[in-house]
Amino acid sequence: KERERSQNSQNRGDEAEDMWVRTQGVIWMLWMLVLVMGGASGCWARGEEGEERRHDSVYVWWFGPFFSGGGYSTEAASLALSLVPKIGGLKITHHGDSYNPSFVAGLDEPTRDALVTHSTFDMLGAIRTRTDPARKNHLFVVCHSEPGAWNPPLYSTSLCPPPGVVSNDATEVHLIGRTMFETDRIPTGWVERCAEMDRVWVPSRFHKSTFSSSGVPASKIVVVPESVEVDFFNPQRHEPLPVGHGHLCDFNLHPDDACTAGDPFVFFSIFKLEERKGWDLLLKAYLAEFSPTDPVYLMLLVSQFHSDHDVLAKAVEIASGDEKWNRAALEEHVCVIDQHVPTEVLPRLFLAADGFVLPSRGEGWGRPQVEAMAMGLPMATTNFSGPQDYTTPLNSYPIGLVEEEPLVHPTSGVFQSHLWANPSVGEIRRVMREMVANPLEARQRGRQAALDMREHYSPASLRAIMLREFDAMVGASRTAEPTTAEGPIEYGNA
Repeated sequence: KERERSQNSQNRGDEAEDMWVRTQGVIWMLWMLVLVMGGASGCWARGEEGEERRHDSVYVWWFGPFFSGGGYSTEAASLALSLVPKIGGLKITHHGDSYNPSFVAGLDEPTRDALVTHSTFDMLGAIRTRTDPARKNHLFVVCHSEPGAWNPPLYSTSLCPPPGVVSNDATEVHLIGRTMFETDRIPTGWVERCAEMDRVWVPSRFHKSTFSSSGVPASKIVVVPESVEVDFFNPQRHEPLPVGHGHLCDFNLHPDDACTAGDPFVFFSIFKLEERKGWDLLLKAYLAEFSPTDPVYLMLLVSQFHSDHDVLAKAVEIASGDEKWNRAALEEHVCVIDQHVPTEVLPRLFLAADGFVLPSRGEGWGRPQVEAMAMGLPMATTNFSGPQDYTTPLNSYPIGLVEEEPLVHPTSGVFQSHLWANPSVGEIRRVMREMVANPLEARQRGRQAALDMREHYSPASLRAIMLREFDAMVGASRTAEPTTAEGPIEYGNA
């Protein structure tokens, strides 16, 4: 019996050893298969410790409003230029909006030089002269604009996708539309234009939901967030810019000539003068919550949007009947900057403030919000649309909606059948007062915001997401499911 037990034990040991050997063999075969498939694709590869290797067979032709200014413009530049170190080549073409010389002149020199360099890159020539016939080239054409600009465009602009650029034996062409919309649905005609793309990149889960419910095939929609230039919008690299008081602020770019804002808590906001941005709600909340005797100050960087609004006149109208806020008091406490501020100066304006507030009714992403967060400012914005993906009660102040009617129709424009957010003035008042009353907590949220922006939304982070999506498109047909999976999303109060 002892010998029998010993023999059984030995047999079990031999079986375990055989199983271990077979397992190691399977693991080795799988590893070799991964290596072979990675090399064969000519696209995917990882370096040591997860470092991205160059995707030498990947070329990107990015069409966007690079030289126009605004959200689409800065987003396009940040996303496209982040790819340069890791792909075979990048070409950019101005598209979707007019050229803005003031914006271009105000760009920091490295960004301006990079955009000019990649505007003149001979993309098709580089692909033709590529000397590795064993690997197929992959050209990703990105149309970064509202779909009305996509070929055939509804107005005069460069053609994207460009005519005649099609797949052949040496190069496979992939079409990507990058776009967004700020309401609960997308405009008429967008579904058909999105259907012509292999993929439609949207910045948030909100947009994935609204585009899908509007009729864009879910299999085409991929969430690719926006990046923020965390090295440029870095509070350690800049000094605060002193700002002046008074109507339209005696503001200039020469600190020696500007009076300082003094000791009050300075709220800052950036917006176009359009209904969507909720600037009327910001004024109502500020004027209702504070008085001229409170140590607070409101600094507004504004740009006209098919209008000639006078912000201080609107403030006077809102404050009518309130004796404490006369015109002189408003001019003392509300600073309106309506001139162009060069991009290179913007971080210094953020540092001149103590908090950022923008109660918009809908956002594609919210570039001023994430730039404020990257600069370490306490930031409050509406808990709706794009910002829901990056705001939490730990890194910001999400502004709740009116409980009885959280979504409302725009009161003007061509999208009055759509719905967008109805931010609560009471909520705006609450978060502004909370920032002033608890500055230590506000600064802690600002510090967390800066950490979150650097960790999750740096150009390098977004480059990794885009390269993964390129890899997925190389290995999939046009109807294959995207690799990203998104969770549920809720509108309304935080």
